Amino acid sequence: MSSIIAIRQNEFCDPEALQDAVQDGQSDIAQLEPGQITVKLTHLTLGSVGASTGDFTRGIRQRGVLSPNRWVFGFIANPAVICYYDMAPDDLLILAPGQELYSSFSGANNYVTVLAEQEEMFARLTHEPGAQDAPAWGQPSTMLTTDPALAAARTAEVRKLLGVIAKQGTTMPPWEAEHYKHAILELVTAPVIDAAGYRYRGPRLRSEVALVREVENFVIEAGTRPLLISDLVVHAGVSRRALYRAFDEVHSMSPMEFLRRKQLSDAHNALLTATPGTTVEKAAIKHGFAHPGRFAKWYYSQFGERPNETLRRPSPFRRLQ
Repeated sequence: MSSIIAIRQNEFCDPEALQDAVQDGQSDIAQLEPGQITVKLTHLTLGSVGASTGDFTRGIRQRGVLSPNRWVFGFIANPAVICYYDMAPDDLLILAPGQELYSSFSGANNYVTVLAEQEEMFARLTHEPGAQDAPAWGQPSTMLTTDPALAAARTAEVRKLLGVIAKQGTTMPPWEAEHYKHAILELVTAPVIDAAGYRYRGPRLRSEVALVREVENFVIEAGTRPLLISDLVVHAGVSRRALYRAFDEVHSMSPMEFLRRKQLSDAHNALLTATPGTTVEKAAIKHGFAHPGRFAKWYYSQFGERPNETLRRPSPFRRLQ
């Protein structure tokens, strides 16, 4: 039995599962697309290298530091807004340790992330002239893209290797596990080394994502205080049109619609992780919904179940609190 590999796999029907989307850190999740979500997560540990993969069936907003001390390499199956980039399938995102990831997914998606310590990663690159001085290592985030066929072949190989590890990993001898680990590291660092065959995808206008994040921070700080669109406009110091355009570009919805869906997600989390004495009415009011009937209608449309069903349902997340 090899001690280098650890495997953890789960399937859930709650967006809260994606708080654990990447094994090194916790994310804040808001479900933006109506309907019950299905989430499948796999976390693999190969010595100092980690890998997390996931599938989810509804659009979400995710934000959080994925890893405080490891580099993160990731790619997705469908287009999304990741950090300040319009990320296409099989593009490679490189995120420095400690950097926050802010993502908006408009529908179902699949992701793969590989986490590597800089010391081990650079030790593997010593034979590549200039590899340790690549521009990507000096940036908080980098997006690399190449010919779609080449990118698809690279990501398909990573997925294949991770699939084999997930199925057979605990029975692998140490030398075989080491081989798989190094093969994965080579695949995700190859675009950085072979910069001539790849290009850096420039970020979208940073002001759009930065504006949305600033407004969202204001909303979080406001807590349960009711907010009007004029409050958001005044705080952001931009026109109503600019604010609507930014939210449409990043989340494909108006700022007030985003606010409502974020509040619904917070209420869902509160009911799913409820402590004794929590009621649906208390959760609704705490998260900005003064009319219980309207809250219940919106809640059912968003999550496919009634608030009291969430409150009564046994939940692994409640046990983690």
